[in-house]
Amino acid sequence: MKKEEENKHIEKKILEYTANYSVPATKSKETAWNELSEKMAEKHKSTVSLRTLLKVAAIVAVFITASIYYLFQDTTVKAAYGQTKEVTLPDGSYVLLQAGSQISFNKRDWANERKLSLSGEAYFSVKKGSKFQVLTPAGKVQVLGTKFNVIDRDNCFEVACITGKVSVSLKNKQEEKILVKGFYTRKIDNTLTEPESYQIDKITQRLNGKFAFDKSKLQEVFNELERQFDVKIEYKGDQNRLFTGYFSNKDLDKALKMVCIPMDIEYQIHNKSVILKDIQPAN
Repeated sequence: MKKEEENKHIEKKILEYTANYSVPATKSKETAWNELSEKMAEKHKSTVSLRTLLKVAAIVAVFITASIYYLFQDTTVKAAYGQTKEVTLPDGSYVLLQAGSQISFNKRDWANERKLSLSGEAYFSVKKGSKFQVLTPAGKVQVLGTKFNVIDRDNCFEVACITGKVSVSLKNKQEEKILVKGFYTRKIDNTLTEPESYQIDKITQRLNGKFAFDKSKLQEVFNELERQFDVKIEYKGDQNRLFTGYFSNKDLDKALKMVCIPMDIEYQIHNKSVILKDIQPAN
């Protein structure tokens, strides 16, 4: 009975200490804890036993830790294979995630720092304002307000500027390339290429589900087909052969025809699997 009364007493004290308490997003865990400790000590210095105070403090510490974890937990948005996903960020900026891609960002801290992490490919239309950063495994992209496309997958890192101005740098490197409308850069041998002119229509086409390739390895083309249609492609031929052309992600059969016919490859579709085989020349 004594134990039950003591627990009720502790619960009452917790409610008193935390009734008007919240963890501001702008305060660190240490600052929030120090302020709460001072408030508790001043109000109950002479009336609360040390044992009770320690129990209360331990429970409140859990409360604070859980609150801070919630405040600083990232929001993650994924686009699975076979789909794209539109995302509106807290400031109204727009992101279109391509298949097999994801972004992570802190929604509650967005007003202080517009920063997100990207894996895969995404198109951005950024509202003007403070610095906007996109971090990828290979590098970093910084803008103030513009439209651009970022690809970081399969050992390919490529950034194209649609409007405005974009700063691009590789991870752990001081090198920086500035892109303006209609220019892009990519990573080759751990170095960024000098800005080159870029057909902006290619980005528009990708946003509409049309994927163009210029002397690209077949492996890259097959990887994109897998992402866009959520299928598994089996091919034992030479995947280093180069392909120039395009396919649309609206119809798998038509897309395979666009790629396979000019490369003399025959195909068979079995549910989620596609079997490819080189056409044997006639004797």
